[in-house]
Amino acid sequence: MGFGFMFLGCFLLTGAFDTLNILGFLFMYAGINTASKHCTCFDNTKKVCLLGFAFSGVKALMGICSYFDIELLSAGATNIVNSTYTAYMICFYVFLFLSVAAVAKD
Repeated sequence: MGFGFMFLGCFLLTGAFDTLNILGFLFMYAGINTASKHCTCFDNTKKVCLLGFAFSGVKALMGICSYFDIELLSAGATNIVNSTYTAYMICFYVFLFLSVAAVAKD
């Protein structure tokens, strides 16, 4: 049902490297897409996961620029992006856990 891909995606998303978040969201989307074929409760989670590609792209670009000492954004803008990303990840995991809970009830 795609839970293996979801586990691998969660593993990559919780890692220390922001550049691997794109791979994490790819695995998460693959798993959620497979699971949505079996249960419609994953449809909203799939839509929220697509938004993660944009966030992870920005975070990867910020991480690469930081590695090469290129100041892409000011410190205040970086804090806003990081806070928005954290809030997004909380929402994403809430949607994911609610979908998994709906499967467990069935």
